[in-house]
Amino acid sequence: MRRAPGPVADIDGATFRSVVGHLASGVTVITCAVGGTPHGMTASSVTSLSADPPMMLACVNRSAPTSVAIRAAGGFVVNVLRAGQEHLARQFARPSDNKFAGVATTYGALSMPVLREALACLECEVCEYVDAGTHTVLLGRVVDASASDGEPLAYFRGSFGRLQRSSEVAAYLAVRRLVLDGAWGENLRDDELVAATLGLDRRSVSQALKQLISDGLLIWSAQRGYQSCPSDPRATQKAVSARGVLEAGVIAVALAGVGDRELRTVARKFARMDDLHSEDVLVDVDGFFSANVDFHRSIVELASNPVITSALDRLDLGPLLARTQAGRTRCSGELIEVQRELLKALLGRDVDAAIEYVLAYAAMAVDRTRELSGANER
Repeated sequence: MRRAPGPVADIDGATFRSVVGHLASGVTVITCAVGGTPHGMTASSVTSLSADPPMMLACVNRSAPTSVAIRAAGGFVVNVLRAGQEHLARQFARPSDNKFAGVATTYGALSMPVLREALACLECEVCEYVDAGTHTVLLGRVVDASASDGEPLAYFRGSFGRLQRSSEVAAYLAVRRLVLDGAWGENLRDDELVAATLGLDRRSVSQALKQLISDGLLIWSAQRGYQSCPSDPRATQKAVSARGVLEAGVIAVALAGVGDRELRTVARKFARMDDLHSEDVLVDVDGFFSANVDFHRSIVELASNPVITSALDRLDLGPLLARTQAGRTRCSGELIEVQRELLKALLGRDVDAAIEYVLAYAAMAVDRTRELSGANER
């Protein structure tokens, strides 16, 4: 006969904290606002809960003022800190009357503070509160989210640190740079040769090559192996023009009835792109073009029509723009400014001006693509 288990001894708090500290976690700052007053606290017990619908789970100490504020606000923002932001983690972990001193913020879809320098942010409406022990578990439906390039701040055994980038990601970035810089040649026809050239392990390189085929930057044939896709400037120009026409149509039909929340999302997407250049120099080439695609996608999303958004996605502008730029760090200040004027027109719900600026931007972007393609051919 099977014996019933004996009583289990309670574990003391110190032992529990020591053992659970071996569980590495990302570091976030949870923020909200009540009556215009911002609140925030550092939290590491945060995780994704569901993709359909998109939901997050966060655990906050019930005695913390921010926990009380979240109940009053009915929502919260998960700000994922990036490596090197230990000072923010400590600043929001300490009791203070002004935790936001010196911290750049913007206000998102829920009119709650978003840390502008965070690696990523997710804005959530609380669906349910579950009290457990000393903490409240928040179940939040994600209403808006954005992310940028970089590495997260990690917390392990009581110390902050950096998560080492996986070999797969490192391989992908290294191989992608070879392609975009035009350094691909016959000596890189298979994964073994590529791995040897870059000094990376073959398995990671094989995964990177498959992803780059999916991205449209490489092709593979049994006869010639991996090859860089031939650049087609006309395809890029047509895609940029098509995006402009699509945006103009969305603006004409939908802008007048768009809510403030949706327009704030567009503004945040522009701010992210704007942060990635300094005058006429791109701080992060890949990140800038990714942010550019996100900004213009957010305009098309104003139609709230998945068929129209899918049509934009099929243009697949990200790889086309990255190939045209070919690693250059110079950008056109005029292109930035016309998009800034476009944003102003959108926020002012000026349909005619917004259409004028979006079509002007498309025409200027086509000219810029033509200019860069001519430089590439020389």
